[in-house]
Amino acid sequence: MLAIVFMAIVQDQDAFPPIEDLERFPARQVVREQLRLYNCHLEALQIRRQVWCEFRSEIDQWIEQTRDAVAIWDVLDSAQLSTPLDVRRGWLEVLRHRMRPWNYDAGRLPPLICSKTYPKPIPDPVSNNQ
Repeated sequence: MLAIVFMAIVQDQDAFPPIEDLERFPARQVVREQLRLYNCHLEALQIRRQVWCEFRSEIDQWIEQTRDAVAIWDVLDSAQLSTPLDVRRGWLEVLRHRMRPWNYDAGRLPPLICSKTYPKPIPDPVSNNQ
């Protein structure tokens, strides 16, 4: 939907990235897994934000960074999923805009999240381990 609106705004669709640009990014299975992990991480941060008031500003920054990363992975997923080539190219243009051209051209996505690690561990408030 966003790509169609974006395509209506931009008059010159020839300026959109070529569909071959998808080859510089990971396979769709990797994108879907990263999207799932980033959403899980976002949910965990939002829960911990409610409990850890003294870390709220740090957690807010992590939440913002995580939301930005989710948006990028989500747009890439849409570019890989969309069927008509013009829509896929529109999603690639949205992706290039969100990532910034220099990151897009280099294929630099947000860091991969391993299912067992997160950016910075926060102590579990329920645990009494001392």
